[in-house]
This record gives sequence, C-alpha cells and structure tokens, in this order.
Amino acid sequence: WPPCKEPSKFKRLLLSSPESKDDWQLYQINRFFYKTDDYEKAQKKLRLAELTSDLQTDGEDSCLKKRRRMRPRKLVSSGDESESDDTINTSIVTSRPPPVQLPQIVREISSPNVNRVEVDTLNTPSTSRTYKCQLDAAISTEQASFLKIARLLSHIKEQNNQIIEQNKQLLSFFQNRPNTEIGLNEEDFPTPIPLKTGENLKVFEDFLNTITQLKGFVNYLSKLGGKDVPSRTNRIIKEVLNDALARDYNFYGKRNKKAFCQLNLKKAVIEAVKLGDPSSTEKDIEDAIKIWLKHAPERLQRNGKQQK
Repeated sequence: WPPCKEPSKFKRLLLSSPESKDDWQLYQINRFFYKTDDYEKAQKKLRLAELTSDLQTDGEDSCLKKRRRMRPRKLVSSGDESESDDTINTSIVTSRPPPVQLPQIVREISSPNVNRVEVDTLNTPSTSRTYKCQLDAAISTEQASFLKIARLLSHIKEQNNQIIEQNKQLLSFFQNRPNTEIGLNEEDFPTPIPLKTGENLKVFEDFLNTITQLKGFVNYLSKLGGKDVPSRTNRIIKEVLNDALARDYNFYGKRNKKAFCQLNLKKAVIEAVKLGDPSSTEKDIEDAIKIWLKHAPERLQRNGKQQK
C-alpha cells in the first residue's frame, strides 16, 4: 500500500489517510528509519535513506534482531571445578611475559691501561652472549702516533728557531763589519766621490777592475744603510754619482744615453745593497737604480732653482 506508483496519487492517498480495506495486502514493518508528522520532512529522510542504506538485501537479512546481552565471563583458576551445567567456560590467566631487553653497550674507559668494550646481546632464556673487545693495542698504537707527530713538530719548531737565530747573527755580522776588513778607506779612492765628470768616472772604473779594490769599495758602500731596498739603493748611488753626471745615463743606454748596466759601479751598488740587506733581490735593486737615474734631470733642475 498504496496500490499506485505515480507520485501525485501516492501523495494524495498518503495525506488523505483512507481506512484500510480487506483486500489490501498487509506487510510487517521490519525497520523504521525516521518518524515524523510532516510529509516534507519524511520525503527528505526517505531520499537520505535511499542513498545511505542498503535496501537491496533480502527481507530476512535486513531484519534486525534484538541484541542479546552477553553476561560477563568469570575468570577462575585452572584448579577450580564447576558441577553445574550453566557454568561458564573458564579461562586460565597466564603471567605476563618478561620484557625483552635491548642490546646494551657498556664502555669502560677509566684509565689508559684499562680500555674495554662490553656488548650484551638480547637476554633470552635460550641464548645470552657477551662480547668483550680489548682496546689496549689500538689505544697504544694511537698514542704512539700522537707522540711521534708531537716529537716531529717539536723538532721542526726547534730547527726553525735555529735558522731564524742564524739569519739574525749573519745579518748583524754583515751590518756591523768594519770598513777596514779589506783595508780600503775613502782616502784610497783614486778620485773623490760622488763622481762629477766622465773623466772621473773612467778613472774610477779602472780602479774597480781589481777584485780586491771592488770588494773594498762594496764594503764601504754597504755601511751607508737604509730602511728598505729603494732607500738603501738611492743612498748608495747618490754617494757615487752626482745628478749632473747621472743625467747622461739610464740603465740600458736607450734614447741617446749611456748604459749604466755596463759599468763596474753597477756591480758595486748591487753587491753593496745585498750585503747590507741579504733578503733583497737583484731585480729590486735594478728597478730602484732605473728610477733614480730617470729622475736625475728633475733633481738637477730643482737644485739649480734652489741655488739661484
């Protein structure tokens, strides 16, 4: 009921609530989804039930049986017995199993002589093993390596200190060496310095052709001093040449000038600077000579204006 499938007729019959007739086949209601006295609400709930409920099952499967309340089971010991037929099956309560112990690593490094690693495996009733590894040999080897490296570094440091001290002594020796070592003084020069003319330069060049006299002159010039290579070079070459003679020279003799690099004076200047400063290089000294010769005309002109 109702015996119609059209929605409009079904709604009319449902709202009119006609009395049941004898020829109507009655069916037992198996399940209530929702109860209401409002038809619109019932329609909404019906659509929801059609979407969410399984309406394709058989009638017997869809019938909900009344839930039977289960009595709690009583836990009794295995030694108790029950003579009644209604006695509930007993269950034996076993003791809780012991917890599993994870591997534990125990490191004992208390002193350099005792070094041990103990590894405890899983403690089970069947197997229980302990591995002990002695680390005395490994530690001894490592300590020996460190000691060897430390001794080597100490030896290298001591050698460096000795080299530094020797260099200081050599530098002090050369700087403080007296001019009379070779027996050449300023009075022994064939012409006064600084040289002023080409003739004086030619005479002095002949004088420096002798090795002994060249060494004596180098020793004399090395005592003039200077804080660095340029200042030491400028001071020495200024002691040898005046600006009037120096303006006719450059280092390689280019641009219609004479070559200073071909003179014995060049050798004397370089050796004197190196004797006073052993760390100086020949290239640095030559560069300083080039600059000093290049600015000779400017110095001469500036000094001439000052004299006027």
